[in-house]
Amino acid sequence: MCLKRLIGPRTKEDNMKKFIILLLLMALILCGCGAAKADILAEEYVNSTATSKAYLIYHLQCIGFSQEEAYGAAENCKADWSKEALEYYNIIKQSCPELTQEELLYVLTTQGFTKEEIDWVTNKTQRG
Repeated sequence: MCLKRLIGPRTKEDNMKKFIILLLLMALILCGCGAAKADILAEEYVNSTATSKAYLIYHLQCIGFSQEEAYGAAENCKADWSKEALEYYNIIKQSCPELTQEELLYVLTTQGFTKEEIDWVTNKTQRG
């Protein structure tokens, strides 16, 4: 079904991005964790994939960073979270064209995007 297509890489470029992120993760874990390392990884992660702030924090904590390091890294990466939401929306829309607008927006909520970010996406997508 559609959601299976969202999980896992879709192109060789996606595979390469995920491989590079995995290598960075391994290097950071082997060297120990710290705020500066969390900042670097957060920046790389946001630059390589569309993500919400909440998911980025969760991801960083899952790989061993403290809550404070993960939150600080998400703040320091200076991502435009509304634009991240729109990018994620467009990826889902392209992968699953059969989903309705409401279903697409619901997926954003499940990925940790805020109401304000989703409202911003709604305004952008309704204008054309």
